[in-house]
Amino acid sequence: MSHENGEALYWTAFGMASFAATVLIRRPWAFYIVAMIGVMISSPGRMSDSAKSWRTTENGGTASELADLQKMLEELKATLQDKEKATWEGAAFEQFQVAYDAFTKSIESLKSTRDTTGEAVDQSAKLYHAGAYACMGIASFLMAIGVTLEVLRRNLLTAAFAQKLSEKLGRAAAKAGKNLLVKHGMALTVFVGLLYMVTQQSETAGKLFPTLTAIPTELDVLKSGGVPEFGDSASLVYDETSGKLTPARPDLQSGGLALPGQG
Repeated sequence: MSHENGEALYWTAFGMASFAATVLIRRPWAFYIVAMIGVMISSPGRMSDSAKSWRTTENGGTASELADLQKMLEELKATLQDKEKATWEGAAFEQFQVAYDAFTKSIESLKSTRDTTGEAVDQSAKLYHAGAYACMGIASFLMAIGVTLEVLRRNLLTAAFAQKLSEKLGRAAAKAGKNLLVKHGMALTVFVGLLYMVTQQSETAGKLFPTLTAIPTELDVLKSGGVPEFGDSASLVYDETSGKLTPARPDLQSGGLALPGQG
């Protein structure tokens, strides 16, 4: 369902209500309703498009990053298991397997949360789109009240009645606007909660490979005030006992330039 006209309906309702409150009704409660309509102005069409960006490709969305990451990890695991291409085994591979399993589960959970968030955004778009029509109804009601009051005020016999009618209809219109505003606020609260959940899960997923740390570059070491341990001749050595990859220092005594007096 397209919600592209939702934003235009909100602005039309806001304009109608503003005219009715300023020119025709001229009562404080009318401006209160105008303010409520102004707070609810949104773009249901863009919200609907955003829902597709949240949902994964498996559920009709456009978010493929998690699926691509999962595929890359599967390919990496297959490469590490292929003895013709790699010889990573023992404690190192076992540790990788544990991290891989935990990370895969986290990705599945994150994908589910993204799909849930996308559905929530889509439902919010429908609610806000319906709210646009509701605001149009309230604005039309204000216009009708304004025209009626303007006619009644011109007659001395009905002027007092117009005052009472204004307050009575104003309370009804304000109640309708307040109920609509509360529903919009509840939908926004749910959406913010889901966004927080996605953020927390993303951060948790990023911590599931605690043993994989980048080898510091010379620039990193210099920034910390240290001295680089190796240059272009750096390499990695596999420790069969611990199953770790450690940087290997070049042997400075095996060749190259020597200080005077040293052989």
